[in-house]
Amino acid sequence: MFHGGRRQRRAWRWGLSAGTVVVSAGVVVWITRAYEGGLGSGELRGVLVGAVIGVAALALSAAALRQRPGTEPDLAVAAARLAQAVKNAESTRWRHLLGGDRVAIDVGFTFATGSGPRTAVVVGAPAPRLTSVVETFRAAQPRRLLVTGAAGAGKTVLATGLVLELIKQRIPDEPVPVRLTLAEWEPSLLARDIAGNPQPARDWIVRQLTRDYDIPPKLARDLVDNNAVLPVLDGLDEMEERAADALDALDGWADGTDPVPLVLTCRSERYAELTAAASGTPNSRPPDTGCWTPPGSRSHR
Repeated sequence: MFHGGRRQRRAWRWGLSAGTVVVSAGVVVWITRAYEGGLGSGELRGVLVGAVIGVAALALSAAALRQRPGTEPDLAVAAARLAQAVKNAESTRWRHLLGGDRVAIDVGFTFATGSGPRTAVVVGAPAPRLTSVVETFRAAQPRRLLVTGAAGAGKTVLATGLVLELIKQRIPDEPVPVRLTLAEWEPSLLARDIAGNPQPARDWIVRQLTRDYDIPPKLARDLVDNNAVLPVLDGLDEMEERAADALDALDGWADGTDPVPLVLTCRSERYAELTAAASGTPNSRPPDTGCWTPPGSRSHR
């Protein structure tokens, strides 16, 4: 759990509230007994000392709810904690996706790159297997990967396996892969600024990190702004009418002049529709990607 996270603050608040009730009730009882003559002078002093200690404890608890500047973990520590949290969550999902199987089927894939100037370049010839996706992604320049396929072909399996393998191989200073469900990206978060440009995806990702991994908002913002998070965006097709705006926003997401690394999954037919629609709109182009396409197997989701 991250210090200052939502769940930690909630636990502190519950404890603080309970402590306040107990101390207040005790003080009322003691004062009542003292007023009725039920306490001697020594007992009264004990009551007063206990009340002071109780109030001081509550004050310290309240202070703990407010994270002081400079107490946040540095980005390297925060990223390591996030990596462990993602590993725990995705390992559970991985077991669910595999059902009773212990090892995923090493499904074959078709790899392709486009011919335009914005297409990612991959050094060498990637092997068309699930086990080779990490190497392919690391070799891509820029590191943008598109996974397309029919429903049930294995896109989410590939995305989840990629996340777990990247975390397994991760070294310090490398971004933490975080799988995010694009269907949860609400239309209001795709609002455009006064210049008509799509709102960056950063704000939505910050909110997801805060909600899913209990990261304080400021720390989540620092992780995203410093490219310490690799978004693995699952289910572009599930956004329905929002998909074109989402693709537009992702296309414009850059760190200086370089596209921000990301992984994107989408059903083949829907991505073809979005690409065809975007081809006539200069500011609505698909991201630079290499493309992995699983076969039409329905053994995975």
